[in-house]
Amino acid sequence: MKIESPRFGTLEVDASKIIEFPRGLPGFESCRRFTLFDPPGNDPKYFILQ
Repeated sequence: MKIESPRFGTLEVDASKIIEFPRGLPGFESCRRFTLFDPPGNDPKYFILQ
């Protein structure tokens, strides 16, 4: 699955890595599907919810 990130451009994400919040998140109720993304060169110190 491809997602568009304003900061990182087009990202290819495996469908098994999608996290679904059926009611969305507070402030983002219309957004229900997310993934955790570790930026390149990060050596996973932190992850970004996209």
